[in-house]
Amino acid sequence: MIFVTVGSFQLPFDRLVEHSALIATATNERVVVQRGGSRVSPFGCEVFDFVTMAEFEEHVRSARIVVSHAGVGSAAASLRNGRRPILVPRLHLHGENIDDHQLAFARRLEALGLAAVVTDVSTLVDAIRSHRSALPGVVGLSQDLRFELDKFVTDASTPRPGFRARARAVRLLSRKQHLGG
Repeated sequence: MIFVTVGSFQLPFDRLVEHSALIATATNERVVVQRGGSRVSPFGCEVFDFVTMAEFEEHVRSARIVVSHAGVGSAAASLRNGRRPILVPRLHLHGENIDDHQLAFARRLEALGLAAVVTDVSTLVDAIRSHRSALPGVVGLSQDLRFELDKFVTDASTPRPGFRARARAVRLLSRKQHLGG
């Protein structure tokens, strides 16, 4: 199964959701799409607007490949469940976000070998065909990811309105879950 998720962000991410039908056709595989605020219903896919956190985690665990927007929470859930996601950042150019902070975050994870990044959805099927999703050596990954998030959040070189607060919340939640709270 391929799980495509756009996270809980309210702006539609039609560019990715529309392409899910092609993924289903090209891979001949079950594709589950969490489409968020999009009204697009990709043919041949199981489509949900939103799912609970438990359902989200189960889809990630069950997926052979996770294709996601480059949101911190979605990326962290993939990594936490031993999946190296394919991240398709929401881009300001397409009106999908207020800036390109998702692109910067995705590139950082890609440089660490924790994700693959696709900015042009026309190359997504090829990326899926060649992708190695399993993430060996997950031990210590939560600490490594928190360290990288800390660096990213404190780097003021790129303006990211509201991003720092969301990233801090994800770090605190991750720390609480890691400590069993």
